[in-house]
Amino acid sequence: METADDKGILREYDHFLLRVAERQHTLGCCEIVALRSDAFQLHELGHVELSELALVQKHVVEVLRAAGAFKPDIIHHAEFGDGTTRFTRLILPRYREARNFPPREWRDALPDRPLTAWMGWPEEPSVIQAIAERLRPGLPAWAPRGRRRGLIDID
Repeated sequence: METADDKGILREYDHFLLRVAERQHTLGCCEIVALRSDAFQLHELGHVELSELALVQKHVVEVLRAAGAFKPDIIHHAEFGDGTTRFTRLILPRYREARNFPPREWRDALPDRPLTAWMGWPEEPSVIQAIAERLRPGLPAWAPRGRRRGLIDID
């Protein structure tokens, strides 16, 4: 369950929450989560939501490419059936060479091939926070069009 204290949250948009993924399949892995709980699949999103999804995805890709510790060689996008109860798009940076980001060196075993499994264990909260702190400043300013929502509970 997410709370206002979650250090992995990068930004809340009108229709989506952008956050650092708890499971870092690859360094800098992020999730775009629908705020609407009755949308589980892409085709259930409306036109306005789809437009915003494209914008959020553009923001996170640009910040990953610009952030010094990341600069992935390839970026994959996926929706895995991971048991969530709302639409979630994963942004998976891929690296041909290892990246150093404390507390370890991160290696991507098969950077030119899709991830075929839900890999890895939840990362330490301090690592999630450090990744978020590195990415957050690079995101463009965002002013929600509608009334500001509070942070939501993500199942």
